[in-house]
Amino acid sequence: MPRGLELFGRAGVRRRAVFGGTLALSLLVSTAGIGEAGIVSAAATSSLVGPNASVPPAQCGPGSTPEHGVQGEVPLIDRQDGRSQLGYSCNLVEVGRYQGVGAGWMNAWYGNCDYYDTGQNTVDPGVQAIQVTDPVHPTPTARLTTPAMLGPWESLKVNQSRGLLAGVAAYDAAGQGPLYFDVYDVKTNCGHPKLLASVPFDVPIGHEGTWAPNGMTYYGSSTAEQTLAAIDVSNPASPHLVSVLHNATHGLSVSDDGTRLYMADTGGNGLDILDASSVQNRSAPPVMILPSIGHLYWTDGSTAQATVPIFYGTHPYILFFDEGGGSCCGTSGVSGVPAGAARIIDIADPTHPRIVSVLRLAIQTPRYAARNQAEVKGNGLFGYEAHYCAVDREHDPTAAACGYFQSGIRVFDIRNPYQPREIAYFNPPAQVAKHGQLPGSEHDGGFSNPGGTAYGQPPNLTTDWCSSPPRFYTAKDGSHELWAQCQDNGFMVLKFTNGTYPLPALPASGTAATVSSRAPVASKAPGGLSSAASAGSLPRTGGSYLLGVAALVAVATGLAVLRRTRLNPSRAAPVSVRRQTPTANAGDLGGAPGGSVTRRRPRRTTHG
Repeated sequence: MPRGLELFGRAGVRRRAVFGGTLALSLLVSTAGIGEAGIVSAAATSSLVGPNASVPPAQCGPGSTPEHGVQGEVPLIDRQDGRSQLGYSCNLVEVGRYQGVGAGWMNAWYGNCDYYDTGQNTVDPGVQAIQVTDPVHPTPTARLTTPAMLGPWESLKVNQSRGLLAGVAAYDAAGQGPLYFDVYDVKTNCGHPKLLASVPFDVPIGHEGTWAPNGMTYYGSSTAEQTLAAIDVSNPASPHLVSVLHNATHGLSVSDDGTRLYMADTGGNGLDILDASSVQNRSAPPVMILPSIGHLYWTDGSTAQATVPIFYGTHPYILFFDEGGGSCCGTSGVSGVPAGAARIIDIADPTHPRIVSVLRLAIQTPRYAARNQAEVKGNGLFGYEAHYCAVDREHDPTAAACGYFQSGIRVFDIRNPYQPREIAYFNPPAQVAKHGQLPGSEHDGGFSNPGGTAYGQPPNLTTDWCSSPPRFYTAKDGSHELWAQCQDNGFMVLKFTNGTYPLPALPASGTAATVSSRAPVASKAPGGLSSAASAGSLPRTGGSYLLGVAALVAVATGLAVLRRTRLNPSRAAPVSVRRQTPTANAGDLGGAPGGSVTRRRPRRTTHG
């Protein structure tokens, strides 16, 4: 029988049915994770949730001066021979800079102005206001020196809807302090903030903080006392205390309606979602514990830092970042690995939040633990960990930018929250030659290096510390900038190159805007998650639906043919059989005594 007709023998009919079923199954499997826009879902691929997984690295275009170690690394040889003093860039270039006396932990912004703290230095203390009329020459315009502004630590925040800049005092050696609350008007003239109030509160201390989106409530947190002060700012000239909340947190964010807090809990290390309705409607007692709605903890990071709410369509997520590693701050003084990183958490079911991806760099994974620790040692408390991140927009974000301490500024494509990828980075020139000349830098001689030393030796400054959230900014000429503040280099204006950003929106039918809220693929994902945290999946629409229908038709056809063959076996021709000498593969299809018998398999055409 001609080989091509073998499919029509008795066994060939069965093969055709099996082939049809196999083809159908293949179609179903191959289309299960592909939407109309070609987005691969987490149901079909491994999501980036394990401690050993890292995001795909950026592809650097012309004009870049890329890293030559692994992703995010500044190799020891570069630190020793001075190469790190030239910096590293990928699809980002520096346009302008104001270094001044260096910078502290946090920056905030309004209009074309930026604000950042400069630690507790005696040369130029307080919060520095910068106006960016000309991106090549960012200009210092004011310095804020009221009590909270002398050491706001990580509490310096602007409420965009009302144009209010605020912070709490946190100026002892460990980033804590008596709770002063300062409020400035930056809406009238962002380059010259106007003081509205500077008020002491008889509550423990401050460290971090944030605004409710409507600008009527400010939350000041204390990591040492594990308290949160809710402050009424409905009249910014006369703020008053609403309640002292005994809920442990580092940083936090607030839902759009003000009724939920998304807390970075350093105790269990992870996300706590709390019901803040009583604070929002001003029925909270003077002291209380807010009730928990849900939580999620993990062990592949520590010192939970802060949160940013984001939405794809109406589906809510949290961008979360850790500042410590999985074995943070051991006796060697080097943060552990896997190093702390940012992660995206699905909170559609707030009682069971789940991680869908982690924005981890290769150098942050356990595979490079020895190199990691050898390289960052002697350069202060923090190594390659994350600290703060920001997104280009809250609704349907396309990119996130993060300060990853010694790895610099990293930018990620997050259009698909299940499959983020790196698209750009900028690790500024190490300021070795200016050691001891940057009193506003906490890295050069502040909190992490008491007395100017770090674990018995001065910090070597072989990289900068990029600790604050970058800002996506569109200039008047339409160019796309990234404002960044790193502690030794100060304030920088960066510009995207090689068409890296802005990113085009994904087609609506296949975008992350329609991400499913179905249960995770696995009950427990890698990385020591203590709650369901594996990835979900994107819905299958459009083209994948048609392919699915075709697959079902193929299954039905195959089964029908097989049934007809069983009812009327005479319609099937005999199958040609040949004997083979026994081989190592004998028995694959079954064999008779005395030799291996295999059926001749038809040649199949591969369909594209």
